Amino acid sequence: MIWKKDPIVNKKSLGVGNLEAALSLEELISHVPKIDGILLLGGAGAYSWAKLSIGDFVFSDNFSSFGLGASLRLCRHIQGNRIDKLNQNFFPTSPLISKEWKEVITNAPPEVTIQQMEKPPIVQWSEFHVENTEAYGLAKVCKRRAIPFLSILAVTHIVGPEGYKQWMNNWRNLVDQLQVEIQKLMDFHSEN
Repeated sequence: MIWKKDPIVNKKSLGVGNLEAALSLEELISHVPKIDGILLLGGAGAYSWAKLSIGDFVFSDNFSSFGLGASLRLCRHIQGNRIDKLNQNFFPTSPLISKEWKEVITNAPPEVTIQQMEKPPIVQWSEFHVENTEAYGLAKVCKRRAIPFLSILAVTHIVGPEGYKQWMNNWRNLVDQLQVEIQKLMDFHSEN
C-alpha cells in the first residue's frame, strides 16, 4: 500500500520474491507523484525460536536477507546489508499499529526455507523472528528513495517442511483478518 496523509491511495500485489516485489514497487512509484510511505501487508512464516504462533500479527522496520544455504556455507551470500529504521518517524504517529502486536526483525531470504530448524542455524539468525520473501526487496527500494516503509504481517505458518501447507491453509483468511484489524484501528483513530 502506498500511504498519503489520509487515505491509502493505491493497493497492489507486488509479486513473489524480493526481486519481483522491488521491480513492481519501482514501477508503481514512478506513476505516483508524492508518496508519504509504503506499507507492506502480508503473511510470514515464524521461526520456531521466535515464540510466535500462527495467527499472531507482527510489525517490522528491520530487514535482512539471509538464505539458509549461505548461512550453512553451502554457497556465498550476495545480498545487501541489513536495512532498518525506515519508518523515519512516519508510521509510529499513524494509527496502524496495535499495542498488542510484537515488533520483529524480518528475514527475507532469496528462497523459502523448508528445513526444520528448532534453533538458529548460526548465531546471527537468533535475532530473526519471521520470514517474508518480499520485504527486503521493498525495503531496499524505499531506502534508496528515502520513503518510509513498514511491514505488518500475519503469521501464516511456522518455517519448516510443513510450512507451505500451513501457508496455503491460512494465508488468505489471516491476511484478510489483518486488513480488518487495520481498518478498525484507522476507524477508531478517525473517530477520536
